[in-house]
Amino acid sequence: MEYLMFAGLVIFSAFIWALLEVQIEGKNGWAGALPTWRYKVYIKYIWEREITGYHVYLMTFIALLLHSVFIYISWSLRLELKIIAFFIILGVIEDFLWFVLNPAFGLKNFNREHVAWHTMWFLRIPTFYWAFLPLGILIYAVSFTI
Repeated sequence: MEYLMFAGLVIFSAFIWALLEVQIEGKNGWAGALPTWRYKVYIKYIWEREITGYHVYLMTFIALLLHSVFIYISWSLRLELKIIAFFIILGVIEDFLWFVLNPAFGLKNFNREHVAWHTMWFLRIPTFYWAFLPLGILIYAVSFTI
């Protein structure tokens, strides 16, 4: 039952986050029109794009919220791994839902030609998804072995 609750909460949270980012970014994905700092990062085969101040601060905020549970209960490696897995999976699903829910994109424009900020693709899917979704699932699975 925990698996279903975890998956449901991740998907619902990603849905709400994607709707919020569509409102903030509009048609200009990856904070393209926002007044924020940018720094180019390259991780071979996985990531080649700018990191923006907007995304650094947003993801830091989300990570802090996820860890706020430790105010009320003791830290454990098992729960820490579940939080890390949630955060990673949330990021991948939210990114995909941003395209699905954004009227300026939709699935028909989810491709290399229309999405300049995802520069690396494999089998018509950003390599970021291929790398991080399995990583998040693996971390979640490992959390049950500790």
